[in-house]
Amino acid sequence: MPSKPPPAAQTTPRWIEGYRRRVPFYIAIAILLAFLTAYLAFNYLDQIRKQEHPVFPVVIAASDLSAGSSIAADDVRLFSIAEELRPLHAYDDLSDAIGKDLARSIQAKEILLPTDFVGEPGSGLSAKLPVGSWGLILPTTWFVAPLRNVVTGDQIDLLAYQP
Repeated sequence: MPSKPPPAAQTTPRWIEGYRRRVPFYIAIAILLAFLTAYLAFNYLDQIRKQEHPVFPVVIAASDLSAGSSIAADDVRLFSIAEELRPLHAYDDLSDAIGKDLARSIQAKEILLPTDFVGEPGSGLSAKLPVGSWGLILPTTWFVAPLRNVVTGDQIDLLAYQP
């Protein structure tokens, strides 16, 4: 019985089969390279932004706080702010504000300053008035709205000014 001749050996696959096998590989490589490029570009631009605008921590109120209340650890938190927006003498450590009594009401996300606390230099209204001026003590019930920034122990030198 005569046997069939063996098929001729194929030395190279047909080009269409090779193309179909390689396409998913090329697509996967392209997607990986796109993600890598996006990641590297984001990191580079973020480093440039940080160099141009350095940020510094400031202590802010976590919620609304009333005058006379003592600051607890959960009442304040740190927030990063650009150097040019940072107020002069702003607290940059939570321990600077914890345990102190407020001289005035503070709103949530407001930056805490030494002048916001009782007994700190520059706190209260009398520390903000010019030296050498004088004033009279009037009952607060005479006013339409309550006085702000006046705390116990203030010596008010000037309450109203008339040239």
